[in-house]
Order: sequence, then C-alpha cells, then structure tokens
Amino acid sequence: MASGKRRTIVYIDGFNLFHGLKKMGWKRFYWLDVHALSRRLLSDFQVLVIVKYFTSRVTSDPHEQKRQNTYLEALETLPDIEIEYGKFTSDQWECFKCHKIYPIYHEKQTDVNIAVSLLVDAQEDHFDDAILITADSDLVRPVSYVKNSYPDKRVIVGFPPGRHTNDLEPPIANKNVHLNHSGFFSTCQLPEEVKSKSGFPLTRPKSWV
Repeated sequence: MASGKRRTIVYIDGFNLFHGLKKMGWKRFYWLDVHALSRRLLSDFQVLVIVKYFTSRVTSDPHEQKRQNTYLEALETLPDIEIEYGKFTSDQWECFKCHKIYPIYHEKQTDVNIAVSLLVDAQEDHFDDAILITADSDLVRPVSYVKNSYPDKRVIVGFPPGRHTNDLEPPIANKNVHLNHSGFFSTCQLPEEVKSKSGFPLTRPKSWV
C-alpha cells in the first residue's frame, strides 16, 4: 500500500455515464476528463492506481461515430487509463403501423468486461478499493462476491447523474456516491484542444456545448 494509502482502481461504465449526463441535459460535460473525475472521487486515504473505461464503438450513426472517435482519442492521451471495448449488436424491429423493418442497436459485453476486470484485479490484489461508476444491476453478483470474498477490500459504487439502482446499495456495495451535482463534471473537462498521440489536434465536438 503506497504511503499507507489505499490503492484505488476506478471502473467507468462509459455508456451508463454518458446516458446519465444526457438524461440531465448536461451535453456541455460530454468532453469529460475521466482521470480528473476519478481523482476528484478519491478520499485523502486513497491513491489512484488506474482508470478503466469501458465502452463500445458506435456503428449506427456516422456523425455520432466521429464524435465518439474524437473523444476516445482524447482519452487515450490521459495518464494511467485503459479503454476496453465491447460491441454493438442489432435486432430487427417491425413497425406495427407501416410494417417497415428497423434495426435496434444494443450494447453488449460491457457489464461482462467490467465484472471480469473487477474479479481479476481483486484476485491478483491490484486494489484495496474499487470505485465503480455505473447503475447497472447486472454487476450485483461480482460486486457482492468481491465484498464477501475479500473483506479487506471495499467496493464503492458511484451512480451516474440521474441514474440509480437499489440493487447496488449497501450491503451489496460498501458505499454509494451520487454524482448528481454539476460540480463533479464542470471542473473535470478536457482542454478545448487536445493533441492525439500522433500529434493530430482534437477539439470538443461543436454540438457538445
């Protein structure tokens, strides 16, 4: 344990957080520095080991895809961050009025990827505290397992803006944090221009203001 502080890994469910910001009408906070946000969540007795950001690449909308790619390239320039990808799948939906067929897209694997990463990191003793930013009740079992199997470790769930599930409240998790205050995000924005790893300038998408 570094300097007596609890080693902390932050796991971020990217789409859960994005849709929370969207629900609150906080588009101006989409250009989020997740490393700065993670540091802000730490207590004095914690030290950040790494931020793990889980998402899937958008394939259904070329404009949204471009905005997301810009953002992900910006995140890749941050220190101590890992980005892990799931995928989107589509189902066919028929309109009962006009009988046209439309694709319905679903994000897959993010909850599994978070669960596996959390369990492996606990087993390999990579953290003392885990902070999960999500409101996905599918993570109840891995959170409960870590808490019960490793009593010296803690799992803290941070609920994204406007999102909540009773299933991840104590005693399943050790503690909850509600990220419903705009201050969590207003002071944790990326610079208006970021240079990608290849030196290409990346700017906040115009619609994210």
